[in-house]
Amino acid sequence: PDRPASAPHYLELRALEGSGAIVVGSFRSRPAEGEGFTGLFEEVVAPPVPYEAVEAALTEAREAFRERGLRVDGEPAFRRMVEGQGWRRPLPLVAGRCHVVVARGGEGVEDVDLYLYDARGAEVARDLGADAAPRIEHCAREDGEATLEVRAFAGGGAVGVMALSGPLEVQAEAEAPPELEEL
Repeated sequence: PDRPASAPHYLELRALEGSGAIVVGSFRSRPAEGEGFTGLFEEVVAPPVPYEAVEAALTEAREAFRERGLRVDGEPAFRRMVEGQGWRRPLPLVAGRCHVVVARGGEGVEDVDLYLYDARGAEVARDLGADAAPRIEHCAREDGEATLEVRAFAGGGAVGVMALSGPLEVQAEAEAPPELEEL
């Protein structure tokens, strides 16, 4: 009787972790009738992951790299990760600049690894240390888009990643970190 015209709706589902079946339901409620949807999904939706500690750890790392003359490229990114999960994202490389990527894992994350692949897919840097605070450095010889892979090797929880860069001269003046691997 008093129904508004319906319009097409589209739903896109993307699994961030795990595998298996997906159940989709449709719910309707008339205004001012019933109990509404409050609390309907509390047992189903994953609890929010606190990123504050990860943000603070990245801020601390950023300040240390600023002292070396490096500047942040773009915004830090955050994701909830489970053990064994990987996350890939593009990373623009600029010839004549040294690029540094740092990641930090929050509570429950025991080990995070970083990998950097050049535009041809060859690994050019990695940090496989057994900690939740990896760092890789790579000085680009040519412009191109690299691929950064962040992997939660052990544990799960909040993970943040930040990219920084600076001119080659900055890298030459700074002492190379002991865990930097040249391939």
